[in-house]
Amino acid sequence: MALCEQAKVWNFRTVCVYPQFVELCTNELEESATEVCTVIDFPGGLGDLERNVDDVGMITSEGAMEIDLVMDMDAFRHGNYEKVAAGIYSVVEAAEGRIVKVIIESCLWNSIQIKTACEIVRDAKAQFVKTSTGFSKQRCIGGTCKTYTRDSGGYIWCKSVRWN
Repeated sequence: MALCEQAKVWNFRTVCVYPQFVELCTNELEESATEVCTVIDFPGGLGDLERNVDDVGMITSEGAMEIDLVMDMDAFRHGNYEKVAAGIYSVVEAAEGRIVKVIIESCLWNSIQIKTACEIVRDAKAQFVKTSTGFSKQRCIGGTCKTYTRDSGGYIWCKSVRWN
């Protein structure tokens, strides 16, 4: 796989692949320091808690060491923050100490909603907020990551996604 070969050459921290490729990439990267990351509930953030937990069990057994979870967009949009938090927390628990990054799709929300999302991610014990799946209508705006880290009280990190 070209992606794994490039990751080894350039000493990438992780490669992020769809769940069906986790085992293949884990085997390809076995002798390297590069780990496999995958996405859960991607790209729509449908919030099927039971399926997400099952998916985490499957992909961790196949070697995934980091998980990118799309937050439950519909629940967040309707103010059902408890459901959003429960979904994130369930994945964090199922991940058994692996890094969990929560994609909040920042371009869909105003600054108050972004702050709320950051607080939910922090309280649910995930380590990162990620700005976007890359499939939304626009990029995150400059300074967004600094705002996320501030809004979380410094307890979570932010990973910005950039695409052309």
